[in-house]
Amino acid sequence: MSYRVQLLCAWAGPATVLVTLLGWLIAGILPIPLGSSSSTQEVVNFYGHDTRVLSGLVISQLGICLVFPLIGLIGYFLLRIEGRRPILTFVQLVTGAATGVLLLLPMLLMAVIAFRPYRNPEITVTLNDIAWLGGFKVWLQQLCLSGWTVAC
Repeated sequence: MSYRVQLLCAWAGPATVLVTLLGWLIAGILPIPLGSSSSTQEVVNFYGHDTRVLSGLVISQLGICLVFPLIGLIGYFLLRIEGRRPILTFVQLVTGAATGVLLLLPMLLMAVIAFRPYRNPEITVTLNDIAWLGGFKVWLQQLCLSGWTVAC
């Protein structure tokens, strides 16, 4: 692998954060996202601005996709370090790939909500809660697994 490709993969990490946060800012998720105390009408109103929300969520999905080159680069260097018994490399690659996909799912679910903002408000709130709770769990999972891999 050339040094230039490695550098591009490494810069994909900060780009993931910046592009994803930009998408969330456009969608209106930042600076203050919907919370558990948000009323049904607040949640429905948020997704009622479908063009803005959809545009921001598409940008954030593109940002999250940038994490895959970084995961591959980390796996490449772990493989070089571990040599003939690359168990932690496999753990990092599998959990990293799963995390990338699982981070995309809440964004996809939010885009589905925004695509048809006129559906039953209770369904909108339920889908919103599933998207937020699923996304939060993935961040915690990745922090724990990355910490475990580094500690070993």
